[in-house]
Amino acid sequence: MESRGRPLGALEYVVAVADRAAPINFVMVADLRGPLDEAGLVGGLRAVQRRHPLLAMRIVSHRRRLAFDPGAGPIPLRIVDADRAAVSGICAAESTSRLPEETGPLLRATWVRHGGEASTVLLTFHHSIGDGTAGAYLLRDLLEALDGRVASDALPAAIEDHLPARTVGLRGVLAHLGFIGRIVRRLVGLRGLPGYRVAGAPRAPIAERAVHVTRRDLTAQETAALAQAARRHGTTVHGVLGAALLQAAFAVSDKRPVVGFGSPVDLRARLAPPVGDDVGLFITMVASLHRLDPMPDFWDLARDVRGQLQAMVANGDVFAAIPFQARGLARIAPWLGGGVAGALRFVRLMRAIWLDGIGVSNLGRLTIASRYGAVEVEAVGFCAAPTIFGDLVAFAATLDGRMCLHWVGVTPHVPPTTLDAIADDMLRRLETARGQ
Repeated sequence: MESRGRPLGALEYVVAVADRAAPINFVMVADLRGPLDEAGLVGGLRAVQRRHPLLAMRIVSHRRRLAFDPGAGPIPLRIVDADRAAVSGICAAESTSRLPEETGPLLRATWVRHGGEASTVLLTFHHSIGDGTAGAYLLRDLLEALDGRVASDALPAAIEDHLPARTVGLRGVLAHLGFIGRIVRRLVGLRGLPGYRVAGAPRAPIAERAVHVTRRDLTAQETAALAQAARRHGTTVHGVLGAALLQAAFAVSDKRPVVGFGSPVDLRARLAPPVGDDVGLFITMVASLHRLDPMPDFWDLARDVRGQLQAMVANGDVFAAIPFQARGLARIAPWLGGGVAGALRFVRLMRAIWLDGIGVSNLGRLTIASRYGAVEVEAVGFCAAPTIFGDLVAFAATLDGRMCLHWVGVTPHVPPTTLDAIADDMLRRLETARGQ
């Protein structure tokens, strides 16, 4: 089925313009064991490009906006021979290496061969066409395609075409005003504006920023013990990850007392109609706010992370925040100029609107299989370049009970040694939490 293009939705457009200021790719990471070969991977990439038409698109100018246009070539596959220790560095480079929007495609693949039947496959997305959940589905489809055909499908609609009626028009404006009121009341109660900086670290313009990536894994036993501890203390694994990152990051910060904590939320099941397993951008971001000076008890903080997130979901803030703001930003962006200069002006506007902080992007338990024929998936993780949205993000995904964690720090704001120290400190806090 040949797909026509369409204009970018508001959120897709906002992300695409921001990407012109600095690449904000996200990368899926799959540790594999089993017989793979170049021809099979190339054929699999060709199949998933038919299944997910966004992978055959490029981005072109369209009436002062941007549009997806068909005609991109095949998804490129790069082959690298390196050990597993080199993969984090490859992830960092992939996340900040620009994808060719004018010619497409908006995805590329890297096959890192480790020797024998061990390898890692990286899928690097332009963030306007996907998110972590989409990446997991694409990985599944790629591995399934190694053994058989994947049917083609139609180009998915933008998230704005699936928003519930209560989130648009006057009702949407009122919902957004309610969201702003709740944020203001929270800030008044905390007696401070949120911010996060590593103590003594230099700042750099967007064009001079890079990222450092570090990875750690939890065994199935460690992950299960963490989930059990979270339940005992009335919170969630996401709440525990958030508390551990907030405390570990605050320990090396300049001690600004209030920190914003970002949590991406998958909207697929909440859209109308719900979105299935298409590749596309169907997430939002909400931010909880926490006073860390004085530092609260670990479990109180974990419950606060969970409680604020659940309240924002219940209040409809998952729609009243980013999806609503993206529509307004998309109307303004064309008037700020084109090219990198216009993108930088746009990013400055975004940063003035969105709260500063750190975050955890947690896919939770993935619903994909861990074996495809003779190929076993040993772990799945992901990471992204938050070069314009913040300085520090942890990314988590769990497959067959094993949690894969990536930490990404924007340099020089978070020096590599500091990021590694934050990761180690966070793991120590998680280890303590498991035993409580």
